[in-house]
Amino acid sequence: MIGAILGSALFRMAALLGILAALVRLRVRIGRVLAAAPAVAALLFWRPGFGGGLARGVTKDGGAFLFDTAALVALIALIDIFGRLLKRTERLPRLMRALLALFADGRAALAGMPCVIGLLPMPGGAMVSAPMVEEIARESGAAVSAEDKTLVNYWFRHVWEYIFPVYPAVLAAAAIWGIDTAELAGRQLVLTFAMAAAGLVFILRRVPPLAARRPPGGEREGDDARAPTTRAGHLRAVAAGLAPIAAVLALWWALRLIGPAGYALVGWKPWDRASLCVSLVAAILAIAVLARVPRSWMLERVRSCMPLDMLLLMVGAMLFKEVVAASGAVGLLRNELDRLGAPTALVIFLLPFAAGILTGIAVAYVTVAFPLLAGLVALPGGPDPAATVLAFAAGYMGVLLSPVHICLVLTREYFDADIAKVYARLLLPVAAMLAVALTVYFTETLL
Repeated sequence: MIGAILGSALFRMAALLGILAALVRLRVRIGRVLAAAPAVAALLFWRPGFGGGLARGVTKDGGAFLFDTAALVALIALIDIFGRLLKRTERLPRLMRALLALFADGRAALAGMPCVIGLLPMPGGAMVSAPMVEEIARESGAAVSAEDKTLVNYWFRHVWEYIFPVYPAVLAAAAIWGIDTAELAGRQLVLTFAMAAAGLVFILRRVPPLAARRPPGGEREGDDARAPTTRAGHLRAVAAGLAPIAAVLALWWALRLIGPAGYALVGWKPWDRASLCVSLVAAILAIAVLARVPRSWMLERVRSCMPLDMLLLMVGAMLFKEVVAASGAVGLLRNELDRLGAPTALVIFLLPFAAGILTGIAVAYVTVAFPLLAGLVALPGGPDPAATVLAFAAGYMGVLLSPVHICLVLTREYFDADIAKVYARLLLPVAAMLAVALTVYFTETLL
């Protein structure tokens, strides 16, 4: 009996998450935790043929794993340089002051910036909005805790990932379910509204009201003397501050059109990922030249943009995903739930949730768990709409709570927040998301 329990996929998954959580609580640096995670998962889920499966996963598609990992490291480094450059050239401070002036309560600007950056689907994109959130909090003069800043930046960064068709998870889900992307986005629009509402109620309301600080008598000094004073001026300042981000997004879209996903003028399969790196490099060089940033400053940013702990984090997270796939952990969990006679709703919830919390990557839970659910949620006219909503929401809840979610790790590191407090505060908004998804399922399912 004890042996059966210890050998069950449920127990091993709980043990894996418990070990990672314990290491974090022991204040082991997160990069080292993530570097150890693949080895821990391999030991817990080892099976005959595991090594061969892992080798095939790492080397398939001409070594796509190595390219994806290198691209992720490059993107995080470029994002770091891009964010520091925007701050160096005063674009971020001016943007923050303009946003604070436009809104009566600066909390709207605090949540709005991660929402805007969320339209730019890049790994670790939370690192673009984190300096903006920091700047808004600093400019307001209010005492905003590190945990509040972490939660605002993390939560509102992800509100679009249920519906925005440039996110790989949305495209993959539509393909697996065999439905149109627009139809999928329409079904899941309720999840975007629910996430925004949960963030407002459980996260943003905990932040003290924010307002821009102004010198006594309305006098302005230094850079503030050139700051706009009218609404039109503030709007122009916002547009100027967002222009570099819009340029990156526009160039990325244009480059994608000449790749495999567009006109295939560039037949290289990884072009979609490489094009984002190219866009960031172009924007960085353009800003540096136009703003006459010293070469010594740029060289120093290049040297310091990827600390060892961050490198371990990136490589560990990517290898962890491959180990989970090679181990067949999610398939083992499905088999156990079938043997236990688990309710359909529990199976639809638990498989994507487990894949999401284990990988911390949305497209991973879609591609791992959804094919296992396809037969279970099938109806004569296609998959049950309510079941697909529950499955996507469940997987994303796992991603949001995952200790290996790159955005959570990077944001926590940036603000130096207490991870235990962050997790405690995440539970209520995630529970609200679960309540919405279950309500949709039990009121609309045809299964």
